[in-house]
Order: sequence, then structure tokens, then C-alpha cells
Amino acid sequence: MNHQSDGITILDKTLGFLLILLALSLSTTRGGINTIVALADLLLIIIYLKSPFTSRALSSINKAMAIFFVVMAVVSLFSQDIIRSYTGIFRWVIVFLPFYFTFYALRKNQISADLVIFVIAISTLIGSSITVWNGLRGIEAYGTGRVGGLLGVMEFAGILGLVIPMFLVQSLEQHDRSTYWRWFFGLVFGMAIVALLYNGTRGVWISTFSTVGIYLAINHWRNRTVLIIAGICMVVLGFFVASHPKILERILLIADTTHYSSNTERLLMWQYGWSTFLAHPLFGLGINTLHSFSFTPDNKIILGSYLDYIHPTHVHNTYLQVLAETGLAGLSVFGGLFVTIVAAAWRGIKRAESRRYSWIVLLATLHLLVHGLTDYTFSPSIEFPAYWFIVGLAFTGLVSDKDPVAKT
Repeated sequence: MNHQSDGITILDKTLGFLLILLALSLSTTRGGINTIVALADLLLIIIYLKSPFTSRALSSINKAMAIFFVVMAVVSLFSQDIIRSYTGIFRWVIVFLPFYFTFYALRKNQISADLVIFVIAISTLIGSSITVWNGLRGIEAYGTGRVGGLLGVMEFAGILGLVIPMFLVQSLEQHDRSTYWRWFFGLVFGMAIVALLYNGTRGVWISTFSTVGIYLAINHWRNRTVLIIAGICMVVLGFFVASHPKILERILLIADTTHYSSNTERLLMWQYGWSTFLAHPLFGLGINTLHSFSFTPDNKIILGSYLDYIHPTHVHNTYLQVLAETGLAGLSVFGGLFVTIVAAAWRGIKRAESRRYSWIVLLATLHLLVHGLTDYTFSPSIEFPAYWFIVGLAFTGLVSDKDPVAKT
């Protein structure tokens, strides 16, 4: 039975309103994002308890999610601190749910995904403009040459890494839209790139430019116009970086493991994460327990004098973190979840009506996974729920209108 035939309730409308509010807050307010996600999660649970719903199009994702949480629940039975591990699973549930409340709210209220993407673009334009303005005035965060906007430096970098490829796709793939519409997203893309350079988060630089480069290489390498514009943009960005010594300095520090302590510390923490995994290879130390239970004699030797001021709750690497805390069992379902998402998106690449939505999912996932090489992106920070929000948004464009949200 079609769930839409039952009418839209006040709860459905409220969830739709929260969805638009989340899109507007994505680059403008940190506390607002967490509050909106919490409220929308609660509202979705209430709606589901009153009238359970599902969608055939999400069956593979639902199975992967179920397997992920069941395995993590079993893994947590072997944790050094079971209560803390199950609390960690609960926090994961909170940040996974934006995928479902976004999909449900858009389908139920018949809100266009493009409208929400446009609101995200407005939010990004505001946040990026303020960041660029602060950069032009030399206002730095933490005195490190990094520039923040309305969000914290790291939070905004994570958001930019997710939305920049999306805006590029909106600019290049929407052939049925007006030229002005496509140039608008091109403008937001450019402003966001400049803001990201001022932001100075090197891991997101790597993930974002890798993602954009891969997309252009696969999808537009024969398009002479796109290649000429991309070449011009690279030259302009080169002059921009050359005229900003602090940005150039941070670029040069990316591979410096001799003089730059941040890189040295990361290498030590990766070694520390690997050592923890080797001590608990099957089920790991336990979710959220790395900080409290991993200071073994071997790890104390690895960290050495850095223990005086490093007390890592994560090891700046998603894969080593998952291995250290959940072992091979956790890493297998972690990988399975993202393989399922990529496979579902890839199936839509060849369909004209879903092509750009597929690319949005693929590029957001690629950013998250590449960024995970230098940071822990699987944590309940702003970047992770924002990822599920964008993937849920894009999935509404991947499914057929003949597959509505329906009662179970």
C-alpha cells in the first residue's frame, strides 16, 4: 500500500522543515547541525513507531546496515568496556539516521532533491564568503595560518570536502537546466575551493582535489570546453597559492615528516593504532575504548615522550581506528557497508535520469574514504552525519517514482 495515499501528517511536514533547516545550517552553524539532526532522528523514530515504512529501493542498504550493527553488537561483547562500546554503537545510530530521515522526508513531502541541494549551495556560499573574507583580513584560527568561518576549521573542511564535488556535478551534469542555473553552481564551487584553500586542512585538500580530479578524468576527459576551463582554473589557483605564502607553506608541509610535528605525530599514532590491532586482531579493543585501554608497554614505547601531551582518542586514520577498536570483524562489515553503497550508486550511472545523483553518492563516498587515510571520519562528528544526509538526498534521485515510501 502506498504510504503517500494516507496523507501528509504534521510530523511529516515538521520533518521536511527540519530537513530544509539542516541544509541551510550545513555551513553556517555547528550547534544547529547537531540539534537539528537529534530532533529529526527522534521525529523519524516516532513516525516509524506510529506507522512503519520501508522502500524496496533501499533493501540492499538496509541489509548492509543491519549486518553492520549486528556484527558491531557482537564485537562489543568482547570489549574492554562493554557499556562504553554499546554507547558508541548508539552514537553511530544517531549519525546514520540522517540517511533515512532525509530519504523519507523528501519522498513523503515530495520535496525536490534539487531544491535541497540549492539550499545547501546558499549555505555553502555564505560560509565560504565569510571564510574568504576572514582570509583576506588575515584572521587565523589557532595562529596556524588556517582560516575558519562560521564553523570550526576542521568541521567546515569536512563539509566542503563533501559538497564541492556535488556542486561540480550539478554544474556539469544538469543539461536540462538553464545556463544560469549551472553557472550558479559553478560559482559556488569556485568560492568553496578558495575557502578550502584558506581553511588549510591538508587531508581535505588531498581528498577533495583527488575526488574532483578522478571525476573529471573519468567523465569529461574528452570534453574540450571542460578541460580548457579546468586548465584556466588551475593556472588561476596556482597564482593564488603563490601569492599566499601561508597556504603555500602548508602545501609544502604535506610530505614533511622531519620538521613538522603534526606529520610526525600522525606516523606515531598510526603505529600506535596498528600495535593495538595486533594485540586484539579479531574483535579489537572495543568501540570508544582506544583512549582508556590502549596504553600498553609497547604503545608507551611507540609514543615515547609524546605521551606527555598526546592522549589520542583516535589515531587520525579511519581504517586503523576501526581495526584497533573492532578488529577484522569490524573492518569487514565496515567495508561491506561502503561497497554496498558504491554498488547501488554505480548501477545508476548509466541511466540518464539518475546519473548525476549517482555521481554525488560516489564522490561523497570517495571523499570520506580518502579523507579517512589522514583523519578519523567514521566518528560522530559533523562530517559523518553530513555524509549520510547528502547520500540520503542523492538516493531519492536514484530510485524510481514507482517505488514510494510504503508501509511495512
